[in-house]
Amino acid sequence: MFNMATDMKRFTLTVTPEIEQGVEELKQSDFYNRPYSELYRHIINAGVSAIKNGEYKQKDTQNATA
Repeated sequence: MFNMATDMKRFTLTVTPEIEQGVEELKQSDFYNRPYSELYRHIINAGVSAIKNGEYKQKDTQNATA
């Protein structure tokens, strides 16, 4: 059984205004009745899948931080 209190990792991230605008557009169009946490999990999973499948290559590695 899945226990959200113990099985989920909580973290904070900072985004650019452009990313925020895109997230807000997705929230209003596709996730209007679901929590932001679900929206961000969807975005992160889609990005991880795209990277694994070779569909995305990072353009600017100089501004990336760990």
